Amino acid sequence: MFKSIRTAVLSALIALGTVAGVSAPANAGDLRVYAGSGGIYFGFGDHYNRRDVRRNRHYNRGVCRNGRAIRKAARHGLRRAHVVRRNHRVVKVSGRRHGYRTVVTFANARGCPRIR
Repeated sequence: MFKSIRTAVLSALIALGTVAGVSAPANAGDLRVYAGSGGIYFGFGDHYNRRDVRRNRHYNRGVCRNGRAIRKAARHGLRRAHVVRRNHRVVKVSGRRHGYRTVVTFANARGCPRIR
């Protein structure tokens, strides 16, 4: 008896989701049905995905990214700047300044502090 009621409810929800998906665009607040080995789960929106994105956004926050080092080197006057070396301590950016090749070294830390 319980299994047939559960199957009927699940079928109704899937049909409702199909009709809602065809008639309206998907929103973050849509009802989502997850069927796994542990049973059937209902959820609204991408709560778990948003939490993972929030967690990953702060991952490796304390490092100097290549793009940030290149932008900072450009603000220091380097043209055609590109990363020539990167390790766990430093990020070296090479480019041209006043017609001469120049290398700027940044620490591989938050904010890309200039070393020399």
